[in-house]
Amino acid sequence: MLVFSDGHIVGSIGGGAMENQVIEEARSALKNGIPKSIGRDDKLV
Repeated sequence: MLVFSDGHIVGSIGGGAMENQVIEEARSALKNGIPKSIGRDDKLV
């Protein structure tokens, strides 16, 4: 799944709450200019 700075999203990780959290983390990283990698075992709260 790719999230671009213009808000465009390509792909999916299956939908649901986890996908929404990943999108928010990606938008935050883009806004702050700080790269972040999120693995499937990471706990996002």
